[in-house]
Amino acid sequence: MTSQRFTADALSEWMKGEGPESDIVISSRIRIARNLRDYPYPMLATNQQSQEVLDQLSGVLENDELETISNFSLIPLSDLNELERMVLVEKHLISPNLANESRNGAVILSENESISIMINEEDHLRIQCLCPGFQIKEVWDLANQIDDIFETQLDYGYDEKEGLLNKLPYECRYRHPCFGDDAFTGASAKPTN
Repeated sequence: MTSQRFTADALSEWMKGEGPESDIVISSRIRIARNLRDYPYPMLATNQQSQEVLDQLSGVLENDELETISNFSLIPLSDLNELERMVLVEKHLISPNLANESRNGAVILSENESISIMINEEDHLRIQCLCPGFQIKEVWDLANQIDDIFETQLDYGYDEKEGLLNKLPYECRYRHPCFGDDAFTGASAKPTN
C-alpha cells in the first residue's frame, strides 16, 4: 500500500463515521508513548541510533498478532513531500513535530487510519488510536492490545520509581493521555411561550 492512499483523501474513515454520542463527542483518542531501553530520546539520538530504533519498531510489523488487528503500512517520512506530511498532520495521523523535526521518523498506519503509530517523534514509539464518537473504552482496549504486542518484542525503558519512561514526565507511571473531542452544538429545543 503506497503513501498516496493515505494522502489522497481529505478525511480519514474515523472522521466520517458516526459513533456513540457523536452529536456531543466528535471523536475519541488514546495515545500511548513508549521509549526503548538503552537509547536516548529521539531529539538527542544520533542518525545511527534513530535508524536502529526505526528498524526495531518496524520489525514488529511482522508479528502475526498485529495482522489480526489490521493491515498496516510503514511510511518513512523521508518518502513524503511537505504537502503529504501536512495532509497527515491535518488528518491527525502524525504530529507537527514528527512532520517537521524527526530524525528517521516514520508512521505505521492501519488500513482505515484509525491506528497511527509514530516512530521517532518526541518518544520512540507513540501509539494513537482514534474512533468516531464517544468510544474511550474501545480505543483504550485497542491501544493497549497494540502496546502489549510491541512490548513482547521490545525492551521498554522502565524505572522502578518513575514507571515507564517518557519524554514528558506527566506521561510516566502508566498515565496515558485520552481525549474526547466535543462538538459545540446550538440549542435545538423549541422555544416555550
